[in-house]
Amino acid sequence: MDRYQVRRAAGLYWILDMEQDGKMEEKPVTVNETAAYIFETYQRNKDLNETAESLSAEFNIPLDKALEDTKEALDTFKNLGLDI
Repeated sequence: MDRYQVRRAAGLYWILDMEQDGKMEEKPVTVNETAAYIFETYQRNKDLNETAESLSAEFNIPLDKALEDTKEALDTFKNLGLDI
């Protein structure tokens, strides 16, 4: 099982740390649908370009925009301490 998993609840997407032992030490990170998609796709393939290509196809956006969005999201995840 991956350490981090995306869950959808109450119309929001949450990234949860599944390796916490009992009490919630780290609060879930709330993200939008696009960030959740990037997180899950990158977590599966660990490749920036493949993730951007998949994002481009899924949301019908230009590849250069998808690459920019993917890089930005991955930087944000890193800054939040999410080791994906």
